[in-house]
Amino acid sequence: MSIAWLPVHSPSTCPIPGSNAPRLEADILTARALGFKAKTAVSNAHATAINRLMTPSREETVQARRIVDAFEAARTRGEGRVEVDGSLVEAPIYRTAKRIYQRAAAFAAAEQVE
Repeated sequence: MSIAWLPVHSPSTCPIPGSNAPRLEADILTARALGFKAKTAVSNAHATAINRLMTPSREETVQARRIVDAFEAARTRGEGRVEVDGSLVEAPIYRTAKRIYQRAAAFAAAEQVE
């Protein structure tokens, strides 16, 4: 088993005061780049930035939907992979795209409730 450790002073390990917006955004983007799907907030003021930066963008959502649709169509034809925009899509990429699309749909549904 492999374990990746973050440096003690990594942006994702330090609490951020509510008034430091650039540092908060850098922290959120670092967490997202590391694969985190959520972020805790030490202040209610952080929620807006966390939601904005952790929610898949429209472009990511559209691309994810294209990958999901193409892969599922390929599976219907009995194929185990498909090419989308010049890139080979196999099961791991499909599963990632499906999770992105599902997260975007969940965020959209939550926004309608509010």
